Amino acid sequence: MITRSLNFVLAGRRPHSVWSPQGARLRKSLGTSLFIALLGVAGCPAASGPSSVGAKTTCSAASLALADDAVVGVFDGKTLTYQDLGPEVKRAEEKALRQYCDAVSGVRRVAFDNHVTEALVGAEAKKAGKTNEEWVRGEVDKRVPEPADADVQAFYDKQKTAMGDQLPPLDVVKPQVVGFLKREKSEAAVEEVISGLLKSASVQKKLPDVRSPPLEFPVGKNTAVKGKAGSKVVVVEFADFQCPYCSKAGDNVKELVTKYGDRVEFQYRNFPLRQMHPNAQRAGEIAQCAGEQGKFWAVHDTFYANQSSLEEENAKKLAKEAGVDDTKLNECLAAGRGAAQVDEDVAKGELAGIEGTPSFFINGRSYTGNPTVAGLAQALEEELKL
Repeated sequence: MITRSLNFVLAGRRPHSVWSPQGARLRKSLGTSLFIALLGVAGCPAASGPSSVGAKTTCSAASLALADDAVVGVFDGKTLTYQDLGPEVKRAEEKALRQYCDAVSGVRRVAFDNHVTEALVGAEAKKAGKTNEEWVRGEVDKRVPEPADADVQAFYDKQKTAMGDQLPPLDVVKPQVVGFLKREKSEAAVEEVISGLLKSASVQKKLPDVRSPPLEFPVGKNTAVKGKAGSKVVVVEFADFQCPYCSKAGDNVKELVTKYGDRVEFQYRNFPLRQMHPNAQRAGEIAQCAGEQGKFWAVHDTFYANQSSLEEENAKKLAKEAGVDDTKLNECLAAGRGAAQVDEDVAKGELAGIEGTPSFFINGRSYTGNPTVAGLAQALEEELKL
């Protein structure tokens, strides 16, 4: 059971299903076994050329929406209208439409990218006298060295902090750690290989843009923001302080903040999985109250580094160590301001259809790939080019 748990953490998978266009694009070209060995769970594909030219199809054309006064039936002699069924029906329909349109858009993009990638990889493999899998593996191996012992130890120590005594000794799990670190770098290497091939190819997409309309996430007074507010590209992350996948995603966001500087705005929103992670709600409240003192990100980093110790009193102690004034913190918590802010984030996340953490939205649209640095960077680059 311990090994299975560790495998789950090392695989970097989220606790809910992930639709991965990049994975589907590569799986056909590389073969399922090689794809799994190289990537695990992949990110979104980069766009090539305009997203829609000529075709007029939009997501709204697929809507089956009813007018509020549309008659849907008769009950006990009384005419029932669509509005009588309650507001939840309309919200559920809107969510279903978003999911359908985004799925159709993804399927089409995957099919297009599959075709292009297979042709490009196949041409290079043929010139080298190799199969597609052999050629890609060779290119990836050139770019992915064995991880240094110091990197292996650092990763293990971080997992040890989160999992405590449940984690076996390093000499027992070292092959898994090494494999995970190589898979992470392999994702970026595969993207580099494919990006290089695409640069020399003439590719123009003419698929109609059937994606669902972007959602709005207005910035609240106490929304935690990094990067430049009002940037062309806005990333909204919904996360849970006890979620190990959120901790890894947080590290990735740090790297992206450094990479993109004032070109991208990053926002953090709380979405505690209350039944699964009983300490996440209060941890979020404490972090939001710390934000009143300008200490949200310090507490954010401290909490993710100590996920196994977020019971309320210890979380307060950790916040104090991060520079938070505990008198002001307790006043904020007692007044319920932190709770109100967390609940507001949760309500927004539920309306957006979030089913697990971490969940990212880029310019109002759900990012459905694995939130690696390479995967998120691709999506950001696409938005920056628009």
